[in-house]
Amino acid sequence: NEEPCSTPLPTLPPSTSTPTPTPEEPYNRETLLSTIYSDYSGSDYLNESVWVANSFDSPFYSGFLSKIELKLGNPYGLTTGNFEVHLYSSDSNGNVGSSLIKITEGSISELEQNENPDSTYIIYDLNIELLPARKYFIVVKGISLDVLDEFAYFSFPYTENPIGINSENTLYSYTRNTGETWSLPYLGNPNLLNVFFDNPNLPTPE
Repeated sequence: NEEPCSTPLPTLPPSTSTPTPTPEEPYNRETLLSTIYSDYSGSDYLNESVWVANSFDSPFYSGFLSKIELKLGNPYGLTTGNFEVHLYSSDSNGNVGSSLIKITEGSISELEQNENPDSTYIIYDLNIELLPARKYFIVVKGISLDVLDEFAYFSFPYTENPIGINSENTLYSYTRNTGETWSLPYLGNPNLLNVFFDNPNLPTPE
């Protein structure tokens, strides 16, 4: 990934955050994308203008986007500013399209103060219908950051050696102008995330 910022990171105290406990998964939950257990290679630094997108493909049957797990960090110890996670469509050429829904908004100050965080930001209880056999993008962006502060970045780690379900197929793209234009998506350097899908077509276990 092309890193938008190469400014050296400050020395910060160890984080006291802990991973969020994961509730028992439903019987019909499927993993559409998993790269979160891949080796860490670096970080994309995100702000008001610089956002990143990672693609996943929906199955050949209908269902619902149900949960997303992301490795997000606050290496500069920001005390203000938020981030948003969106579901984007793809255009007719398979590139990043437009936002379909804002999935969540969170406070950057609550993220672990680490470039490569140990904890995972988990978005539960989603119920977003996905059309069959479509390419979608998970987009992470900075919001309400001080645009005059060149150090107002938070990080989204990526890997050069993706492993996991469909990790070899996910496309990475970025924008440096608040989504006016996006880079052509390419394989090989996805960010660290998991995407889950609930399949309503599976019969209830007896």
